[in-house]
Amino acid sequence: MQVTEQALHRGAMVIVASAAAGLVWSTGFKGFMPLDQSIVWDGAWRVLQGQVPFVDFALPAGLTPIAIQAAIFKLAGVAWTSYVAHAALANAVFALAVYTTLVRLMGRIGPPFVYGLASGLALYPPMGTPYADLHAVLFLSLTLLLILRDRLLPRRSVLLWLAALACLLLALLAKPLPGLLAAPLFCLLLIAGPGTSRVAGMLTFLLSAATVAGLVGAEMLRIDPEVLVRSFWTLPGETGAARITPEFAGARLKDLFKPGLIAVLLALAYCGPVLARPGEARAWASHVAALGLALAAIAYVLLSDNSPWFGYGALPLAAGLVHYLLDRQGHRRAAWTVGAAVAIQAGVTHLDVSMTRAANELRHSGWIRAQD
Repeated sequence: MQVTEQALHRGAMVIVASAAAGLVWSTGFKGFMPLDQSIVWDGAWRVLQGQVPFVDFALPAGLTPIAIQAAIFKLAGVAWTSYVAHAALANAVFALAVYTTLVRLMGRIGPPFVYGLASGLALYPPMGTPYADLHAVLFLSLTLLLILRDRLLPRRSVLLWLAALACLLLALLAKPLPGLLAAPLFCLLLIAGPGTSRVAGMLTFLLSAATVAGLVGAEMLRIDPEVLVRSFWTLPGETGAARITPEFAGARLKDLFKPGLIAVLLALAYCGPVLARPGEARAWASHVAALGLALAAIAYVLLSDNSPWFGYGALPLAAGLVHYLLDRQGHRRAAWTVGAAVAIQAGVTHLDVSMTRAANELRHSGWIRAQD
């Protein structure tokens, strides 16, 4: 990059990160959802008091955000400000990772800047505080972005794959379902392309070592391995199996009729022929990644009983990859149409959730007046 371009790039990074953090900060203090917003808080407080997850309290999901929040409570004190700051920081990291990876992929600043801002709008602002599903989406997206960064290098980078493995483990510890939905995508990206056999072998060894270390650590903390299996495999598996029915999924089909998702799927269908050309490493990996994100979002919406917008947190990233695919074929107008559809969907979701919270939930000002 030229000196001017470097200055613009750094300025864009500051704006993307600040906007992503600021959006969360603006919503994190608005309203209170007693069930969803108390899970990570309660778990982190318990850890801070010396309690051990799976021993002193049940924990079907959320270990990653709880552990991070406990550390933040330790450093910054137990306060709602520390709680919102955690979500704001996570959102800023996500938006910044999307922006920088797309800049590396596209070689320019404009489109990545837009998709970085859209990513900061789509993931955490509607929630405003740490949550298991959103941390799972965050770390899965970081896993994918690290793999894509590796694909942009002339040789495979073991360090990037190690970082990707760490993020994948954190995603699974946050919540198993999103990670299991995205697992086929990561396996496909792992085995495809030159020079991956060495990386695949090393990651297999390290994953096995991490599993053994986890079991040893669980034994040292007096955690019953059967409890871990039940929390991370049996319970999610039974819950998922119960939801794979026409009745459950059919009731959620309406949540798939979103402009951003439809635009991304149509664009991926148009760019489908690139899948037959794995030699075009950047385009092939971009298509596989975007398709995997879109399909994982669909599966999450159909199989989850949580808010459907949780599944669309990484959709701007998929749209950014689609933008690259369309742009390289000369279809800039179509590329920006996809981006606009995704940005509108993220904005409408944010406003809809915010209005619902303002209308139906207890706000700080209302609580203070009630106490007075």
